[in-house]
Amino acid sequence: MRGCLGFFFYIFITIWVIFGFLMFTAVRSWAFDREFYLDVVDNDALYEAIRADGLPEYLANLEIDGQPVLDANSPAFPALVEATQAILPTDFLRSTTVGLVNNLFTFFENPSTGLDLTVDLTEIKDALRGAQGDAFASTYISALAPCEGATTLPTTTLPTCLPQGVSQAQAIAVVSNYKSQLVNQIPAVWDLTDNANIDYSSLPTASLVQGVNTSFTITAIVTFVLWFFNALIGGKGFKGLLMWLGGMLFLPALIVLLSGAAFGGNVIDNIANEIITDTATSGLQASIQVQESLTLVILDALKRVGGGFLTTGIIAVVVSLVLYIMGAVMRRPNRQIEIAGYYNNSDSSNPIRPL
Repeated sequence: MRGCLGFFFYIFITIWVIFGFLMFTAVRSWAFDREFYLDVVDNDALYEAIRADGLPEYLANLEIDGQPVLDANSPAFPALVEATQAILPTDFLRSTTVGLVNNLFTFFENPSTGLDLTVDLTEIKDALRGAQGDAFASTYISALAPCEGATTLPTTTLPTCLPQGVSQAQAIAVVSNYKSQLVNQIPAVWDLTDNANIDYSSLPTASLVQGVNTSFTITAIVTFVLWFFNALIGGKGFKGLLMWLGGMLFLPALIVLLSGAAFGGNVIDNIANEIITDTATSGLQASIQVQESLTLVILDALKRVGGGFLTTGIIAVVVSLVLYIMGAVMRRPNRQIEIAGYYNNSDSSNPIRPL
């Protein structure tokens, strides 16, 4: 009777509580871990792909006062890309991304302070104003081909060729002047949430990360109490208690373990193909190199997510087997039956005597 009652209690209540707790444990291992996201974005291949292939797409669509900076079909466009790449190093892209991740976790720790997703462009502006800006102009002009018919330089746009009779110094001066106008229009800080009208002061001041940790502790206590109570209902003695504890944990632990294992192999490949397909059909101007790098970053994150489920599942399965085996190999307590008054050791007349 106790076994049936324990089984139904497990099926309708305990198994779901244990499964939910294990899933919570697996997700918590990475979802609110700052280092998880910092490791994901620390990918030089992605930033190199952005510089090499994403930057040209950006410059091709860049406009100043409603006019494109330079036509992507212009023979001088590669010179603009090369000059711009010189002032936009990989370290700047990485440090900017890391800063955004840190600001996001600062928001999680106190939402009322607001979400600061800004990019400091001061370094870029200073670089354009200084020696790197001069190098920008020199690199651009040195990459220009001679003009076939033009003899003067434009004053409101970038030159697309080097006119006859115009020295490189004169051409560099024109590009430097255009560059100065461009620098003045670049904001010192680029606010990624500029259009989001949110009153952050109405949000709670408590840390979301601490709230998750507190919720995890409470969930762990409730899960253990129900798990242990269910084992007391179904098991008899310490041996039965251990076997019930191990047996009840095994199935949800195995599901979590298989979920983590499912992130490998064909599942990862299918996700990668979906990412590439969605990128290609979404209208985004992304090169093959950028798509591949972005896919690798996402797959790396998914592997880490799968690792959280896999680790949680392995630990839970091991605990389950250890508890069950300990209960299974434990000997049952010896039972002694005493029949009072059946015989008396001191009565020599009794024909039945103990050995």
